[in-house]
Amino acid sequence: MAAPSPLPFGQLESSEQRWRGYMAGIRAGDSRSLALLYDETSAILYGLALRILNEPAAAEAVMLSAYQQLWEARQASGSVLATLVGFTRNGAVARLPRASLRPPQVFRAATGPGLEARTSLHPERNLAQGALQRLTPEQREVIELAFFQGMSEAELAAALGASPSTIRKRIRTGMSRLRDGLRPVVSMENVS
Repeated sequence: MAAPSPLPFGQLESSEQRWRGYMAGIRAGDSRSLALLYDETSAILYGLALRILNEPAAAEAVMLSAYQQLWEARQASGSVLATLVGFTRNGAVARLPRASLRPPQVFRAATGPGLEARTSLHPERNLAQGALQRLTPEQREVIELAFFQGMSEAELAAALGASPSTIRKRIRTGMSRLRDGLRPVVSMENVS
């Protein structure tokens, strides 16, 4: 499948602005605002959790936990989506048993056509995919394994047969390229 092209920045910007409005309602204790935010973002979070855990029931539990954490915190640090993604990723990685981390080739197969269809219309996903496509395969591999499987630098070095300094360099340069590719989202956080 060809990588989807990023949607215009205006669509992403309007989504984040709307989500910030929902956050104002959430801070005021309005559960309808949380429901609206859930309706618009749950496919993204579920897709992320499913990719990490490869288990639908666990992915759903992690996703729901992320909304519970947001409700309890009543604030988003940075963008609303980044906050929810952080809660989801951290919750999913915490559920991964350290001894049974999937090898990289199996990890890559964890996504499927159903996941693609559920999340492909989100501008944030398209922007992130575009940024990931601009990484070298080696940079993308270490970042995906670290993010989606929570692998440490030492685990990455052992799994990929590279030195820890090589792993550090791949992560550092890859993250720099990702920041450049995601600059519209990062700049938008300073708008509100």
